[in-house]
Amino acid sequence: MYTYLKERQHYEDRYDDGTVTKCRSGERIVNDTFTIMEKKLPKKELTDKLPGWYLQYSLYYFWFVESPAAERAENREATIAKWTAEDEKKDERLASAHISGGTYCRACGKDMRIISKDYMSRDNRKDDDILIMFECVACNKRLALWQDGTEWEGAKRECYKCGDSNVVSKHTKEFGVITSTETCQKCGHIKTETLDFSDKGKESEPIDPYLELDRKRFVFDSDMMFKYDQN
Repeated sequence: MYTYLKERQHYEDRYDDGTVTKCRSGERIVNDTFTIMEKKLPKKELTDKLPGWYLQYSLYYFWFVESPAAERAENREATIAKWTAEDEKKDERLASAHISGGTYCRACGKDMRIISKDYMSRDNRKDDDILIMFECVACNKRLALWQDGTEWEGAKRECYKCGDSNVVSKHTKEFGVITSTETCQKCGHIKTETLDFSDKGKESEPIDPYLELDRKRFVFDSDMMFKYDQN
């Protein structure tokens, strides 16, 4: 039902992409530094000192690229295990989330059933809270409550147009989008808010044509770690 916990490949790709980003940054620093230095040195001096130049470049590359890559390799399994445990805990928390006591429809008094649970930010709190959406089994009216039983703040605002507090709220959820509609009983003004938890409409990231190549260069396996340790 809940999908925070992913297949292991998801976490491996996430970690390895972070390794590539870090090593690319280090490589860029080294290359840019030596490009600037190369432009400042007379051509004859650069030719005479070429062996030392290559040695210096190798040292910088070791410090800024290879060492970070090795450190990332050493921390890979522990970090993946940590991320997996965190997402598993998120799913467990959602699965066990409930409202203490019975939840009854405010329109007809019948029982309501849970139709969704979502993590949401609340009152500028550091950690997300859980919003639970209920639906009446009899009249299909819906209600959104925080896990502590407090009604979703979106239903408590005064009328935006006239300021009257006699506002009727309705909540719906479809395709991962929660819609809150407030209708003022005094002036008839209608206000709608949406919270989109779906992936629809989100721009896909551009394809990185060199990602696989750089993973082979920067994500150290056991053989590459052995070579690194010999330095």
